[in-house]
Amino acid sequence: MKSNSKNLIITIAIIIVIGVAGYYYTTRDRSSDQLLISDFSTSSPAVDNDLLTALRALKQIRLDDSIFKNPVWTSLTDFSKTIPTEVPGRQNPFSPLSGVATSTQ
Repeated sequence: MKSNSKNLIITIAIIIVIGVAGYYYTTRDRSSDQLLISDFSTSSPAVDNDLLTALRALKQIRLDDSIFKNPVWTSLTDFSKTIPTEVPGRQNPFSPLSGVATSTQ
């Protein structure tokens, strides 16, 4: 046999195998595929109760602001520096600069 006819037979055999595998894949029973089944139930009451309990606990938190009246707090010094305002740049920073030679190739 010539190598061309041998390659043709191998190619046809591969196509047939792929076709049979595709047929069995598409016709198989998909009722057991749990990834494709979604449950659209409402949230469970246990989760709702946990959320409500956490919300009630958050509402009961009271912060003590007496630290801001403490003499140590009021004696702190602010060492921050003011940032000077800058003059804004060009309207379009990507436009070519005027007076600068640019080469186009």
